[in-house]
Order: sequence, then C-alpha cells, then structure tokens
Amino acid sequence: MIAETLAGETPKYLEKLLEHAETPGTEGGEALRARLKGDLHVHSDWSDGGDTIRTMAEKARALGHEYFALTDHSPRLTIAHGLTPQRLREQLDVVAELNDEMKPFRVLTGVEVDILDDGALDGSEELLGRVDVVVASVHSKLRMESAAMTRRMVGAIASPHVDVLGHCTGRLLVGRGRPQSEFDADVVIEACRVFDTAIEVNCRPERLDPPRELLRKAVDAGIKVAISTDAHAADQLEWHAYGTDRAAECGVSTEQVVNARSADDLLAWCSSHPSLNGRISRANQSRQTIAASHGARPSAPSTRSSSRVRIVDIRIVPGPTSATSTAWSDRLHATTVRPPRSHAHTSSFGPGSVRYEPSRSSGKASRRPMRSRVNESAESGSCRWSATL
Repeated sequence: MIAETLAGETPKYLEKLLEHAETPGTEGGEALRARLKGDLHVHSDWSDGGDTIRTMAEKARALGHEYFALTDHSPRLTIAHGLTPQRLREQLDVVAELNDEMKPFRVLTGVEVDILDDGALDGSEELLGRVDVVVASVHSKLRMESAAMTRRMVGAIASPHVDVLGHCTGRLLVGRGRPQSEFDADVVIEACRVFDTAIEVNCRPERLDPPRELLRKAVDAGIKVAISTDAHAADQLEWHAYGTDRAAECGVSTEQVVNARSADDLLAWCSSHPSLNGRISRANQSRQTIAASHGARPSAPSTRSSSRVRIVDIRIVPGPTSATSTAWSDRLHATTVRPPRSHAHTSSFGPGSVRYEPSRSSGKASRRPMRSRVNESAESGSCRWSATL
C-alpha cells in the first residue's frame, strides 16, 4: 500500500472500495462543497504522498481551490517518511518560492503532527509556531483505554498551536477494518469548543471519520469543522464530496467550516490564539467565563454548548522541553460537570481526583493527589483554566 502511494497510485484496496461505493454528490453536499475555498490536510512526496508539492498545487488550483495546507507528517511517523525539523525548514523555503510563482493561489505551510502517548505534540514550539496550519492526529496505540486516550486527545487540543483535530476515531472501513478508538467523546468535543479547535471531517473513503453520531454531537455543540481530503496523490484532491455529503447530512453549516473561509480569514483564525505568556478572559453568551494563564486558546462566543458535559477546571503542567516534542500540554487534568444527574465535580480521566505530571526520574506520567498542589500559580509553570458557570 505504501509503495503504491509513494508511486502516486491509488492503492488497490481503495480502487475496489471506490468501485462499489455510492457515487457522492447529494444536493446538500454539493451546495456545501461549492463553498469550500481550500483543503487543510494534504500530503506530498516529502512524506508518504505520491506527487510533488507543485503537482498537488496545480491540481488544487485546477479544481478551483484558492489554497491548500501542505501537512506532511511529523518526525515520529518514520514509516511515512515524517519530516525532521531540518527537512521541514527546507520545505518552508520551497513553499515560499512556489507561492511567488503561483500567485494568487497559495500553498499554506503546515504539518500533520503526531499526538504522542501523553498528549504532547511531535514537534518543536518554534516550528509549530512558524507553520500556518497544524493538524494533530493520533497514529499509534489506537487501542489505548478510554480514559488515557481522552487525556491524550484533550492535551493536544489544548495546545495553542493545534488548529484541527485530524481523523479523530482512527477507524478504517475496508479489509479487516479497524475499530474506532475509545474516548469520552463529550469531553473531547467540549475541549474543542473551549479551545476553539476544529474537528476534521476526513473525506478518505476508507476513513469517513468521524462517524455520523459523533459529527452530529460536534455540530450540536457548535464546533468548527474542517472538511479535508487527506489527499496523498493529486487525484485524491477530488474526494471532497465524500466529506461534504456526510457533513451536510449531519447539519454542518457553511459558517462552521473553516476552509470555507478565505485564506486571510482562515489564517487570522489560526493565529488568533494567545501567546504562551498571554492571559485572556472572555465571557460567552451562555455566561460561562473562562480564564487562562500561560497560553490559552479562547473559544468564540457561542449560544450553544454541550448539554452532557462541561469542562470546568483544567490544569496543564509542562514537562521538560526537547528539540522534537512540544511539552506545553504534556500533562492535563480536567474536572467536569455532567448535568442533570449531579452538579458535583467528577473526574472523567480516572478514579478519584488526580493530576498527571512528569516524574523526575523517567519523564513519564505519575499520579499524585490533586489536593497536594491544587493552587499552583502561573509563575510555577502550570497552566490553569477555570470556569464560572
């Protein structure tokens, strides 16, 4: 399969799937597809794609796109030729030259960054801050138990660098298939709302991720959406209809779709997150006040909120910084409220009231009672979110 992809060919299993799949193009889906201005998840032959950046760009322009985000893989995914920091820097220069030639069409710089086991990102703060679009995805240990996977995903969503949560359940629908990863969807969706992170509608026919039930929950919560092809070859850029049909069916509106925005408006949203040393307080229309220290992403005012779960307290404790791992959101604890059964605080991330932070000996997560350091300040290196409902 990888050899076929690297050769710019559609894998045989996908050809068989497409032969038997229903032809996409519902009325609602086509109306939504016509509003898209670009694609936010595209690979090239720099990682596991089969075509050059120029070929992908020329195809996207021929389809009427105004832009696409080049999101080749991060270093950890060696099987997909993930880009080392040096190769990513070189790619940024190549894209800059190509954009000079192809104006007004734009190739947005980006990366599909791996979400590591503990929720950290497989990339440096410097490089994740330089690229235009960051898609964060889980590619390993997809059968992790639910509580750990929830912590892992929310830790990545909480990073101010992350714009889109990619193929969130990791499912595959072909061959022997692959079941969905298990996580608390209500907590993940609420985290996307709080941190203003879009959820990806992945258009690949073998993924069609997220499932309809989860996508409808995201729509009801007012979450932003990115409808992206995850194309690994130029012809796959035509796969948007598989995603727009499902998005329209699940009630996604044009206003929710971030890649229905112009490039300038999209980049303004991507760069609107506060700096790591910033501080912001915002009240939304549901009278929920959220305050953050040391790097918070504000949620846009919204009249909609998850009725099943609300995150009311999050603490993020950075671990040791390394050249390849973004440690700002390495560890995360969230306390949630689940109405209407009870308004008492409960933890969705494991039994009892616990926090997770790096152990000094191994750098791995260790459990400590939360009460021992519940009032950590911003000056001590923690990131505290609090909410008044």
